[in-house]
Order: sequence, then structure tokens, then C-alpha cells
Amino acid sequence: ILRNPIVLKIYSQSSLFLYHSSNHMRNTHFYIYYFLVIFSFISCSSDPEYPESHYKTLELIDKYGSIVKGDWHRQYISDNQMLFEQLHLNGDSTMTGYVKWLARKKVSVEGKETWTDWDTLADDSLKGTWRLQWRNGTDYIILITNGLKPHNIKWTNQAELYYATNESLHIHSSISGKPVEYTRGTTDADF
Repeated sequence: ILRNPIVLKIYSQSSLFLYHSSNHMRNTHFYIYYFLVIFSFISCSSDPEYPESHYKTLELIDKYGSIVKGDWHRQYISDNQMLFEQLHLNGDSTMTGYVKWLARKKVSVEGKETWTDWDTLADDSLKGTWRLQWRNGTDYIILITNGLKPHNIKWTNQAELYYATNESLHIHSSISGKPVEYTRGTTDADF
């Protein structure tokens, strides 16, 4: 049978085809296995790496999150300022509250120093957001308002959180530059 040129030609072509097909299949299998190995290393990589601040913020939220939520107030009265703040820190990181802020100056009238009348800097409700955050070795409570009338004061108080208990919240205010203590609950201003 192999001596017949037509059969030989058919046998030769089919043999080449078979040889080519099996080579092609070997190459295809090699590439499939190669990509499977590569993708198995990619898909088996460890969980994403988060910075230290992420984990420290989660610890801060676990420690103080439930304590900080709720109603807080503070009042500060000096010779030249009277400030009252009432804050409600909601569980969804929104904040509502009320601010009353009066100020006066010392002036000289006919050579005699006297105080001016009280000027109202703020006497309005406020809305905003709050969050706990750890950054550069410090625990923060960040309070952001959307604006206070009549001066449309928008402030961000990135206050260092000293500690919080069920009755008091102790922070170092970035606005006043001083330690500030809030007391749990609601009340009215004394002025």
C-alpha cells in the first residue's frame, strides 16, 4: 500500500498533520499550564496591606466609638468671651448641634478702660460630620461643620482626643489651642 504514490502522499500529509496537531496541542497545553501557574500565584497572594494608621483607627473606633456617640455640651466664660456648644454625635457620623458665641473688647473711653457690649459671633444650629482617626501617633476626633450663621463660619476642629468616658470627653482643640472638656447630656447656656 505504501508504494502507491497517491496513498503515500495522503499518508504523508496526514502524518504531517497529525505531527503538527500533536505539537500544537503540546504547545497549547504548555501555555495553559504556564498561565495557570502564574495566575495561581497571583490569586493566592495575601490580603491587601493597609498602613498602620488604618489598623490604629479601627482600634480607636473599637475603644471610643460607642462612648463618643451621643449628646455633649460645654460652656466657656471669660472676661472677653462666652461660648456654649451643644453637640449630638450620631452613629452614622453626622453631627448636629447648637453654638452660641459672644465676645467683647476692652477699650479706652476718656482715658478709662472699659468693656464694650457683647457682640454675637454665632447663635445658631449647626450640622456637619464627625469621625475618629489615628494619625502620626495621635488619636483624633475630627468635627467638621457645614457653616454657622450669621458669619457663615465653616470650621474643622481636628482635636486631639485625650480620652473619653461615659460622662466626659477630653480633647485638645485645634481651634482654641487649649484642652477642652465636654460633659455628657444636654443643657441650656447660662448666658
